[in-house]
Amino acid sequence: MSRIVNTAAAQMGPISKSETRRDTVKRLIALMREAKGRGAELVVFTELALTTFFPRWLIEDEAELDAWYETEMPGPETQALFDESKKLGVGFCLGYAELVQEGGRKRRFNTSILVDRSGNIVGKYRKVHLPGHSEPQPGRAHQHLEKRYFEPGNLGFGVWRAFDGVMGMCICNDRRWPETYRVMEPYVREAKAGKAVKMQMRRQYPAGPLREHWYHAQGCRNWIEVRRDTRTHVISGAILARDAGR
Repeated sequence: MSRIVNTAAAQMGPISKSETRRDTVKRLIALMREAKGRGAELVVFTELALTTFFPRWLIEDEAELDAWYETEMPGPETQALFDESKKLGVGFCLGYAELVQEGGRKRRFNTSILVDRSGNIVGKYRKVHLPGHSEPQPGRAHQHLEKRYFEPGNLGFGVWRAFDGVMGMCICNDRRWPETYRVMEPYVREAKAGKAVKMQMRRQYPAGPLREHWYHAQGCRNWIEVRRDTRTHVISGAILARDAGR
């Protein structure tokens, strides 16, 4: 039996460096109300939706950097979004910068959460495939320093029972890598079968060069043999799978 979840993609538009969390949350709530008026059950907000995209700048002062992260969720400035979710009966997916103390040290992640129609967090994901650089690039007015300000996620690609189905999460660059979906898929089957879903990264790849088959579902619909490095994600070549043995 098919299940349809009416989902709204809430495009925020620019957030300036001077905007406060409270101001940004007001914008999120306005989008959520609009989505509810259009029949949405789930609102998907953007990556790092609570702040400007601060990886564009080199920030060397640690206190200034910490100010861009959330240390609790919900917190005093974001609780209103959860309250509105419960009031409207609309769930949401929210991306934000997360600062935690784990293993006796400070850790930073590019995180997203899945919240149900009652305003309860049902799932959390931390971005695995971080693009950009760890050091500022000379001559660039705006940087892309995700690798400087975040570490790769450590929660794997989990799925959760929500919205009368089974859902997973990924963030931006994660969608480019087939393991994102390959790792989720067994969990989806387990969840549909009513089994307990074990959240971990079931990755069998070697660290380094790899040859594997990808299916070009949204293009030529051919199987392609791709040569890539699992550490750097650099793709060194690709040919049709039928020609690989020739």
